[in-house]
Amino acid sequence: MHPDADGKVSATVKLNVVGQELTIDMRLPVRPTRPRELLPLYRGLSEHLTQAVLVHVHEGGRTVSCTRSCGACCRQLVPIAELEAWRIRELIDELPEARRAVIRERFVAARRRLAEGGLLQPLEDPTTIGPAAATGFGERYFALGIACPFLEDESCSIYEDRPVICREYLVTSPAANCAHPTRETIATVPVPSAVSRAIRWLTAPGQEQPPWVPLILAPEWAEAHPEPGPGHTGPELARELFERLSHDVLPPEQAAAGQTAAEPGTTRANQLP
Repeated sequence: MHPDADGKVSATVKLNVVGQELTIDMRLPVRPTRPRELLPLYRGLSEHLTQAVLVHVHEGGRTVSCTRSCGACCRQLVPIAELEAWRIRELIDELPEARRAVIRERFVAARRRLAEGGLLQPLEDPTTIGPAAATGFGERYFALGIACPFLEDESCSIYEDRPVICREYLVTSPAANCAHPTRETIATVPVPSAVSRAIRWLTAPGQEQPPWVPLILAPEWAEAHPEPGPGHTGPELARELFERLSHDVLPPEQAAAGQTAAEPGTTRANQLP
């Protein structure tokens, strides 16, 4: 493929998700690109996968109970990708001055609450929170009742810019249960090959575990960790993303053409687990 006048190539990806075939069209910059620049792609892909799963959920007789003005989940610990933390800082900087001051003060107040609750130090280095301790830590965080700084009247004020993991978190249990969640009372919608986790690798491909940043500390983390310059091209970043989602290695000739769906038998890229 040849770049268009905007320096982008077009690509089509075919995915099989819980028995449904999805076709996703993309336009990718061929120049070196920061992973954050492809956030619209990650968000759109996440929503496509989630909608496919919801069809399966509804066919099984279940209904999503999440509604507007139901912000209980906005008091949970929200792990986001590093590239999303940089976007959060940028988003705050783009706000009108008065609004920016309000949001920044909410982040400062939340930091104080974390320190008082003994959770600040672990969150400053999330690698110290192992898988075995994650559930208990999340429960302690929720007990503090710290609302997301972007929560307004129990609704998300940055809905179009909300993190990918927020787009993937849905429940079919009664909405009233979310105020006091337990493993027994909350039934989440399982999203296969979560995009929210896959994009964590894009800024740290060589690490054993994908890094994450607590949304509640995102602005200060981004301030302390300057965003690297452009590295891989758009097609290369897309290839890395779909390899993480499919747990397989894509043929290089397809990635070079900006295509990630292979013929049956050559790769599992079009069969998300």
